[in-house]
Amino acid sequence: MHKLGVFINWISIVSCIIGLILGFRELVVYHEASIWLAMVPASFLGLLTGVVIILFSKP
Repeated sequence: MHKLGVFINWISIVSCIIGLILGFRELVVYHEASIWLAMVPASFLGLLTGVVIILFSKP
């Protein structure tokens, strides 16, 4: 379970960075929010889930 939590954390961090970069790029270029910005709160939820899995599992 510990490895699953670490994996979820890394995936969430990467998706948050990608969502911020691509979302703000589309916001500047097209002047409207896109689905990429909606990926940021979802990645924070995944990050919280990964931290909880890490904390409640034995390493």
